[in-house]
Amino acid sequence: MFILELLLPGMLFTGFCIVFPIAKSFVMSVTNWDLLRSAEGHGFVGLQNFKDFFTLSHAAKTIKVSLAFAVVTVAGTILSGLLTALLLNTRFTGRTFVRGVVMLPWAIPGFVACRVFLLALNPDYGMLSHLLGNVFHVDSATFLSQELPAFILVTSIHVWKFFPFVTVMLLAALSTVPKTLYEAAALDGAGNVRQFFSVTLPIISPTLTTLVIMEAMRSLRTFDLVYLITMGGPNYATNVIGNDIYHNAFRLFKMGLASAQGVVLFLVCMLLVIPYFKREGRELMS
Repeated sequence: MFILELLLPGMLFTGFCIVFPIAKSFVMSVTNWDLLRSAEGHGFVGLQNFKDFFTLSHAAKTIKVSLAFAVVTVAGTILSGLLTALLLNTRFTGRTFVRGVVMLPWAIPGFVACRVFLLALNPDYGMLSHLLGNVFHVDSATFLSQELPAFILVTSIHVWKFFPFVTVMLLAALSTVPKTLYEAAALDGAGNVRQFFSVTLPIISPTLTTLVIMEAMRSLRTFDLVYLITMGGPNYATNVIGNDIYHNAFRLFKMGLASAQGVVLFLVCMLLVIPYFKREGRELMS
């Protein structure tokens, strides 16, 4: 009874803030929930909202962009975080200061980061605008109106914003690698590259796997960075599913359709998490 009393506040909080909204989304996804017709009730429509989602004119492009965004940002975030962690794990003058500077993008709110980048791309006074024009001969005035540059920009901002988190986690993992293993590998004639693949990588691989799953879910759920920079344009080139959910829910007021999209996104994220929990369960049982 005492244990239940200790767990009850957390259980109530989880149920109210997590379980109830998820359950409500599942219920709304099978109704014609429309804020413009709320007085008429919300009739049961079965899987019609899911059919409507996959038959939207831009559905195929939205799914393609969401998957491409996830793949690019996960790869970029993990590789950037890993390289930065390996660098910061070595001893050099000013390492503590550099570690603090590297963490800054993670600490900056997403809205502030997006505003800074938009100001930097201003064709009149933006520093990034002048850099693109003078060095790469790119017209920043039309930068966000082109599909590929807009996609590159939002993925780059996402990687810049979240690679410090990966760096912190991998620095913690690297600190657990015994120094004696490096010494033994060096005595066997292994160089730095060989030591990384034979010693470092196997030990930090559980952390890497966890980070890949976490970053994949984060990328699939991305909304604010894309919305604040491009609002999903141009021509749906950056229209990730999170942005489409917002558009359907709060611009078209089709809460049933938006909930169906949210359910699809939830199920995809669950597919990423379930194999990880199964593997962790087997390791705990062994």
